Order: sequence, then structure tokens, then C-alpha cells
Amino acid sequence: MTPQYCSSCWHEIEGEASFCPNCKSTHLCSEEMLAGTLMTCLSHPVREYRLIAVESLGNIRYEPAQPYLTSIVQSEQDTEMRDAAVESIKKIHLYWQNSDQETRTVFYEKSDMSEHTFR
Repeated sequence: MTPQYCSSCWHEIEGEASFCPNCKSTHLCSEEMLAGTLMTCLSHPVREYRLIAVESLGNIRYEPAQPYLTSIVQSEQDTEMRDAAVESIKKIHLYWQNSDQETRTVFYEKSDMSEHTFR
């Protein structure tokens, strides 16, 4: 079973929950929906939202985010943001380095980043 995520606090929810145990919200979403929202948030004008997105993309090990995280590392003036991007890249790289081919194939079949626009 694939995990669900809270669209209010982005907490990962295991099992058949109908609400988030963290914030009690009933607004749950799939990993794909969460990843799309997080990718969009990378260009959000509010710094805190961008930082949460950078950290969360690493936590869900979303490999298509790597080029955008690398761009943040190379161009961002905010040290905390750069450090968070580096940590997320490490998490993503380590996870996918240890994944089998079937996991990668299923992931890429479900991922379509063509609808996202970034900086």
C-alpha cells in the first residue's frame, strides 16, 4: 500500500486512516499529488514554504526534484536553504542508489513533471 500524506501539514500517514494523526485534517492526498505541490512550492515567494518544500522533497525521496535542488545549491544566497537542499539531495541519492530496477520503473511511469513550471 502506498502512503498517504496530509495536504495540510504534509505528514506521512501509514495504513487506512481517514484523517491526519498529526493535525487531525481530513484532507489527505497521494504521494504524486504531494510531490507536485512541493515542486510548485519551490518557487513560492514565502521563504518558509520553499524551505519546507525542499526538506519534504528529500523526505519523500522524490528523484525528479534533484535538478531543481541542485539549482538551489548553486544559486541560493540563503545558507539554510542551500544546506537543506544538500541534505535532500543526499537522501534522494542514497535511497535511489539502493533501490531495485522495478521500483525505479514504477516510479517513472507514475511521474510526469511536464506540467510543472519553475524559476
